[in-house]
Amino acid sequence: MSTELNLKNDIIPRLKELLGVTKNTEVAKALDTYPQTLNGWMDRNSVPYTQLYKLAKDRNVSLTWILDGQGEQVKDVKSEDCNVSLKAVDSNESVTVSNEFLKSVLKMDAQNSAYYVVQSDSMEPLISNGDTLLLTTNTENAGDGIYVMKINSRISVCRLQFLPKSIKASNENSAYEQFEISYDDKFELLGRAVRKLGKIN
Repeated sequence: MSTELNLKNDIIPRLKELLGVTKNTEVAKALDTYPQTLNGWMDRNSVPYTQLYKLAKDRNVSLTWILDGQGEQVKDVKSEDCNVSLKAVDSNESVTVSNEFLKSVLKMDAQNSAYYVVQSDSMEPLISNGDTLLLTTNTENAGDGIYVMKINSRISVCRLQFLPKSIKASNENSAYEQFEISYDDKFELLGRAVRKLGKIN
């Protein structure tokens, strides 16, 4: 059975039930968008997480219920409506985010999450200088992927491939050469990138 969220056939009907309306134009108004924009989202099955999060917060209902119909419609204040702190992996700074947004929208666990503001163009065009990476800090037995790591006291963002005898590090920007890291070298995996927050060009 598919676990993909279905905006048109599942989420929109739940929104109509929540709002007490029957027309898509009324749903669009509640989401603070245009009807044609909503139609485009439905055609592409593009779930508008930000708008749904705001609606759930304003109506004091569970975002999880809106997304997949699971659980109670009324939000459990104790378990969901609280904020958690995400720490930066390269400083003592932290940011406060909604625990429900983190869990339901970003699919992340606050206990094993952190963030890093990119300070290099080495991963252009995939990741730009100034983008914020959301990381899972549970890197034990982690597989290939994009990591924030510290090596020789310097923090880098690289795509890592774990080979039997070494780790191959590469970048999206061809101006940067790939290199290999021995498992005996002094390095630290600060986190594996799972989400990117950045500007839309």
